[in-house]
Amino acid sequence: MIQHMLRHSSINVTMDLCTNGVCTGLVALGAACASYRHGREFALRSGADAVTASIWPLLVDGLLTIATVELWKTHRDGSRPDRWVAWLAFMFGICLSLVANTARRRR
Repeated sequence: MIQHMLRHSSINVTMDLCTNGVCTGLVALGAACASYRHGREFALRSGADAVTASIWPLLVDGLLTIATVELWKTHRDGSRPDRWVAWLAFMFGICLSLVANTARRRR
């Protein structure tokens, strides 16, 4: 009886994790598409050529991703390194993203 309950419990946990993962992925995909479009339009309106405008949103989102990963990292001994550069990069990326999204609304 207990093994039967545990088996169903682990299936439910697996299904919950899969559902959460799929839903999170869909939200992230939608956000990435919107962010890319806003960033590209902002770059084009700011005078960038088509190639540069296409790369610009990837650079901004890449900066945010790298900064986030750096902020999550800890050393093997459990200590956290001086992370002011990662925080600076993260805040700069957020500001760039907000400017692109705000500028699009003012059109």
